[in-house]
Amino acid sequence: NHGQGIWRVFYDERENPSVPAIIPPLPQAEENPHALLAQILTLPQPGTEFGRTRQDELLKKMPDAKNMLHAAALDEKSSLRQRMRAIRIVAPDFEALPADWLALLATDQHSEIRAQAVWLYGIRREAQDLSQVLKLLEDSDGLVRRRACEALMRLSAHEETVTAAALPLVKRLGDEDRQVRYSAMLALEHIPSEHWIDEVLAMAEENARNDT
Repeated sequence: NHGQGIWRVFYDERENPSVPAIIPPLPQAEENPHALLAQILTLPQPGTEFGRTRQDELLKKMPDAKNMLHAAALDEKSSLRQRMRAIRIVAPDFEALPADWLALLATDQHSEIRAQAVWLYGIRREAQDLSQVLKLLEDSDGLVRRRACEALMRLSAHEETVTAAALPLVKRLGDEDRQVRYSAMLALEHIPSEHWIDEVLAMAEENARNDT
């Protein structure tokens, strides 16, 4: 179709489905802060203009919105979707996020939450977060390890990262996950080669011996 039209695709298993509204009807704003929080975390299509506008309207009605969102992100009784939504809402204020809150996210049982934590560590670019990122570099989940490599790339401006991260990143060059291996290679490119070249050559030599 070259008519430059816009297709709307929706799922409705009924025999005679009805076309949903372009902008779904939204409930009236609640007065109770906890009810307002629930509305914010369940807004339909939160990335759209009307979704962001509605979110801003509701947040203005919550004087303690930041702390409530922090608590919602840690609430294991909430759905993973709602917890991830809470993290995304507070993420733009990454420089002011409490270190203890991030540390709790970094040890969460859900790998998606841990991946968000290490992503936030990376964009903060704080040397004090290095130890947490190095722990997450050893995570059991490939996405978390890849995000940790990306975070170390951003933290490479600190001398502490150069000395502490080189060898752990070399180890990740042998990771079972291809994306982790690639991210580790990119991160090493941000660290002077004298900190890791000998280890990489030794690894290559050992691999060559194992292949023969």
